Amino acid sequence: MLVVACCVAYALTAQRLRNGNMEEGCDTCSMKLSGWGVSWANAGVTCGPYADGDDRSLLIDLAKEGVGFVEQSITIAEVKEVMMFTLSARVRVEQLTTKGASLNVACYDAHGNFLTNKDQGLFWYNWVQGTRPWEQRILKFILPEGTAIVKVGAIVKGTGKAWFDDFTVAFTPLAGRVPDKSALAYIGAALDTIGMHALYRDSVDLEALRADALRIAGSDNDAGDHHLAVEYMLQALGDHHSFIMRPDEYRAWENEGGDVAFTHAAHRKMDDYGYVLVPGFMSGDSLSMLAFADSLQRGIAALSAQGVRGWIVDLRQNTGGNMAPMVCGLGPLLQPGALGTLTDVRGNVERWWYRDGVYGWDDEVVLRASKPLVLPTPLPIAVLTSSQTGSSGECTTICFIGNPRTRSFGQATWGLTTGNGQFALSDGAQMFLASTTMGDRNGKLFHGAIVPDEVVEQPADWKYDAALDAALTWLKAQR
Repeated sequence: MLVVACCVAYALTAQRLRNGNMEEGCDTCSMKLSGWGVSWANAGVTCGPYADGDDRSLLIDLAKEGVGFVEQSITIAEVKEVMMFTLSARVRVEQLTTKGASLNVACYDAHGNFLTNKDQGLFWYNWVQGTRPWEQRILKFILPEGTAIVKVGAIVKGTGKAWFDDFTVAFTPLAGRVPDKSALAYIGAALDTIGMHALYRDSVDLEALRADALRIAGSDNDAGDHHLAVEYMLQALGDHHSFIMRPDEYRAWENEGGDVAFTHAAHRKMDDYGYVLVPGFMSGDSLSMLAFADSLQRGIAALSAQGVRGWIVDLRQNTGGNMAPMVCGLGPLLQPGALGTLTDVRGNVERWWYRDGVYGWDDEVVLRASKPLVLPTPLPIAVLTSSQTGSSGECTTICFIGNPRTRSFGQATWGLTTGNGQFALSDGAQMFLASTTMGDRNGKLFHGAIVPDEVVEQPADWKYDAALDAALTWLKAQR
């Protein structure tokens, strides 16, 4: 009875989702839909109602590459104990390229301070892309203690069209949820791994974490709830880097039964210098890794053949993923040998390296370029970083620290300078756990953002590219 009363009291103090079916128009609202507002829309992106006969939905139309983000706020009684939240909606897309369409949840405290958020994930294969009919999408999330405002929404990244309709939300207190044997085994194994390997294992009460996770996992032998419980434990560590891949996600990561979507590095001659833009790479597929690395080396070779006097390596948009093809592709610009290190909680050190077209770890060869490039003469190198340079993008940045005739420019990196060890769970899901600390070839360890040699402030209006200009100025002064 006490549990029921608690649930009822909670429901009565929660503001309801408004206009989830998009049928309620609003002539005085900016996007003509009651309850909903635009949080972000690039130029060329429109957000508003769409009528298909008697049915109305939300349309986010991206005429050119950009982001459209629509959401609404739900005010609730402040969460005193972690609670499960479920967001559901129907989505359809038409000629939607790049990342795609996703649901989104964000949590704030009573003062409007951001706590945490979740969308369909970092990896493209969880988002809705291409041309697809209406389908149901569900996003489960654990509301942290202190949550008083929940923002729910629809986000689209790329070009094309996406429709959203029939949003629903559900708040589920965890009190009274009793774990079964499968939950006890699954959570126990995950927590044992965290206790042995996590860098931030001493930052949390592991037994209190176990109790919450077991309630989340529940007694229905629901794989989704098991994964949600592990996700909760990894987020509670506070390293902002650990995550879980469900079995289907991991198969997609390895490209089991599908094509990998990725963007190749871009290159061009700029004045007398070779400019190379290296994006993140979100795949573990061996053929795609090789294609990315080979394409990058071919681009460097083409610029070298034009007689460039130096190099600009732009990592400002590199949010990470798999470092192997990035480092292998950039290998011709690097002094052969050890390029960086990862140190675990016991002080054990692994080193990554590049030489003669081959990238590897200690005694293990990971990736070998098809036609290794050797540049005729070492030239000065300018490396550009920003706050978006993260994770494996930061590993790639580290490769250039201590490299001859190399200097970095821009802003400090994201600060995800931990290495994620991979640990398998019993159902094939994989925990990627922040279990090592990144270091450079000289042994310096990084505990946060990497600050470039020359910090450059970028004007907000972007009338010019300050970091790029600073890099060119330095390169022109080299002999």
